[in-house]
Amino acid sequence: MFCYCCDAKQSDMELKPVDVMPVLEREELVEKREPQEPVQDATPEAKAASPPAKAPEPKAVDSGVFTASIAMPEKPRTLGLEWDDIDAKGPMIVGFSEGIVLKFNQDQPAKALRVYDRITSVKGAFGHVKKLCSSLQAAMEKDDELVVTVTRPKQLSISVAKGDEPLGAQLNFKDSSAGLTVVQVADGGALAKWNTANPENAILPGDRVIKINGKLLKGGQMVEAFKKETTLELTLLRY
Repeated sequence: MFCYCCDAKQSDMELKPVDVMPVLEREELVEKREPQEPVQDATPEAKAASPPAKAPEPKAVDSGVFTASIAMPEKPRTLGLEWDDIDAKGPMIVGFSEGIVLKFNQDQPAKALRVYDRITSVKGAFGHVKKLCSSLQAAMEKDDELVVTVTRPKQLSISVAKGDEPLGAQLNFKDSSAGLTVVQVADGGALAKWNTANPENAILPGDRVIKINGKLLKGGQMVEAFKKETTLELTLLRY
């Protein structure tokens, strides 16, 4: 495309060609852009603060020593705890009935008392099993809180080939006790030979025997089984 312009300084009009770029449509001058999504803030808008991480639930003790603090309700009240007293170091729990301890177990599962737990102190006072049993009864009568130290045993299993030999042990039991307690292992008997051959699994004074050949037996029944059986699969509790 061409056009011409006039030079005013000359008398004669002279036409000079001048190159002219074609006029573009307005919309062609405007850079075409694709529509864009609204830009979002990289940082999310204020959110509600996350709740603090929940603390892990306390776990019950598998074995060892722990303390339980049991709130005592208004009278009349019942402890609901059954034990036997053949172990001089403290009463061993053998069962529960409706009462204070059963409710505590439901409310505090991590501190719940179990069958075979041994109570070794009451209100911080240690002593002979008879004294501890009396302290439990007294606390139920007059205290607002019962605080007990509890020892939870490990369970062990051993197999003793007794044959016709004597067992060779001093035992503490009652006819109705939950098994029996080993007081002493004598030289020359079947248990002493086991201990010599198996020092890592030796039977020790204070061990409680609760099963013979897979059977839960009372103390009197257990003594008879020791006399008759030639092979003894023993389940022991060690505190």
